[in-house]
Amino acid sequence: MLLGVAALALLGACDPKTESRGNIPRESQMQQIMVGQSTMDDVVRVVGTPSTVGTFDSKTWYYIGHHAEQWAFFDKSILEAQVLAMHFDDNRVLTKIDTYTEEDMRNIAYSSRETPTAGAELNVFQQLLGNFGRF
Repeated sequence: MLLGVAALALLGACDPKTESRGNIPRESQMQQIMVGQSTMDDVVRVVGTPSTVGTFDSKTWYYIGHHAEQWAFFDKSILEAQVLAMHFDDNRVLTKIDTYTEEDMRNIAYSSRETPTAGAELNVFQQLLGNFGRF
């Protein structure tokens, strides 16, 4: 009986942990927004404030979010990732909505080089014992 209780406890602990990050607007919210009619104020009222605003153009708003799950000690897997870009004109009226998903992502080659800094590189012992005698 004790073995059965332990097995049930272990199986109950195997549920995946799910998380939602960011702001992915629901379909019901998006139906309330009309291109050519809705203003910035309408969008904020319905969807909320954007995750970020365009760096070079404050008339582009981005809503960024993802849903992920993680089983026990395994790596987290992204179930859904989305970036919603809303473009406004000079009169603050919505002109275009672009949706980007995982298929639109590009892999970026990272550089493994290090930026050189001034000074000497210290080993572990020099770091640990370096302050003795400075007082």
